[in-house]
Amino acid sequence: MNMINLIANYFYFLSQYALIYGYFLLAGRSFLIILDKFFYKETNFPDKIFNINKILIYPIIGLIFVGNFLVLINYFLPLKSNYVYVLLLLLLLPNIFNVNVTIKFNFFNIINYLLIPGILIISTFDIPFHYDAGYYHLNTQNWLRESNLIMGFVNIFWPFGMSSISEYLSSVLWFQNDFVYLHFINIIFIQFFYQFLFTMYTSSKNNSLKNISFFIIIFSIFDNFGFSGGRNGYFYIQGVGKQDVPVAILFLFMSVSLLIFIQNKKISRAELILLPMISFFIFQMKVSSAIIFSLYVFLLAILLKGGQFSFKEIIYSNLPTFLISLIWFLKNFLTTGCLIFPLSLTCRNSFDWYIPKSTQGFESVTKESSLYFDRSQYSFSEWVNFTMSIDLNKTIVFNFIISATILYLIKVFLFSKSNNSLSFKAIAFSYLTINTLFLIFFGPVPRYAIGIVMTAVALFGLFSAEPKIKINQKVFVCMLVVSVVLLIRISSYNAFFNNDELFLFNPEEDIEINSQIGFTNYNENWVYPLTGDQCWINIKCSMAKSNIIINEEGFFKTAYKG
Repeated sequence: MNMINLIANYFYFLSQYALIYGYFLLAGRSFLIILDKFFYKETNFPDKIFNINKILIYPIIGLIFVGNFLVLINYFLPLKSNYVYVLLLLLLLPNIFNVNVTIKFNFFNIINYLLIPGILIISTFDIPFHYDAGYYHLNTQNWLRESNLIMGFVNIFWPFGMSSISEYLSSVLWFQNDFVYLHFINIIFIQFFYQFLFTMYTSSKNNSLKNISFFIIIFSIFDNFGFSGGRNGYFYIQGVGKQDVPVAILFLFMSVSLLIFIQNKKISRAELILLPMISFFIFQMKVSSAIIFSLYVFLLAILLKGGQFSFKEIIYSNLPTFLISLIWFLKNFLTTGCLIFPLSLTCRNSFDWYIPKSTQGFESVTKESSLYFDRSQYSFSEWVNFTMSIDLNKTIVFNFIISATILYLIKVFLFSKSNNSLSFKAIAFSYLTINTLFLIFFGPVPRYAIGIVMTAVALFGLFSAEPKIKINQKVFVCMLVVSVVLLIRISSYNAFFNNDELFLFNPEEDIEINSQIGFTNYNENWVYPLTGDQCWINIKCSMAKSNIIINEEGFFKTAYKG
């Protein structure tokens, strides 16, 4: 009976994930059909985009499409409205314009759509909430569900101003008081990552792409060994509520794609349309990812100089991203008083709800919590000693150095030298340097560095030519499967085989949160937790502990803080 329950639970979660994955896949396909047939009538999206089959990128495009659609809809409607779900279903209608779809049961699809997600879904059985989920992420989603856009939203609690587009996507996945669907978003990105590596190695004729996949897979396996048990900067299964892993995966994907385009000095029209859109989506997920645009601007300069596209064509190709960014930045401005929060330089407004110089304080808090290098307080050597005194930082840096050294030796002895130009190498290493300096001066938290760490590993492959010893595709597939298996925590496998109850719970109904910890009033309208600083899902809770007044007159509510 236990075995039957175990199998039933496994296939229940796998089927639920398949539904979520299938929706975003179809949504992405819809969006490309819209661009193809109604906006760029002369554009025929090729079978391959960014060196992979376009069907693999459909779910990512779907997340971009749906996420930005929800940002727009939230101007007018709370996101738990039934009308929102009807509209989300209508987004799939463009698929009827092209129903020529064939499903093949082959080796490629078995790996991409059965084996990889089949292993990843086991992480569901032991996944907890990330601490920040209770601190502000879930309550941000709660407000998005309960209200349309609130001017001065940042006044209710300042972290609400840092709302990622992930909050919009997550807010419509609160199904049946089950928060496991929020974890499925992260799994979509991780599945895409392994699909990307698998496809580049098995289907690409480009040696650089094959080598990139090889070195990243080797690096991922090294992550499980070393000082203090492992951790070398590779990504991990993150608690529900955080988006650092999806950001890192897309950052790597875009960095590799941009470097390949710069190396080849050419790009298809379809890629030129999608490239800024995906890059901006990374920025929407995490502001600190804006550094990706440095490579994008460099690519545009090369394309203009080479004459592949005119300035007018580039501007036209960026129109969808321009419209998305207009909606996003206006939302930021109305809710925080800043175009980019908490960057105080972008806060120029005359709103009566805005507290002058408040953003400067929030900017300082975010930097200090990330242990950034402050030249006014200590020397660089003192700062390095302090950050390296933290066990996790020391473990990751030490293991990364060991892993990188082994990868370098593999590159030297097992691969031929590449013929990359000196200028291209300068571009790649300058990009790494800029990212490293950005981390140092804005916060070198390990989870913020995953994207650039994996990009650095990818350069081992990019700067390698033909392997001296040919590695059989079956061997690579075995290594990829080992990487996926090792990514899942042992505790998740234990929880799966023991058929344990999920770690995730409904914070609205949890006895410990609402009774044992509890909340107390600090004025007649607001409460805060008696212990700690996590409001979880309590729309009347705010750690601001101020006299917050929400004026409901007018189309938009306005939040004031006394």
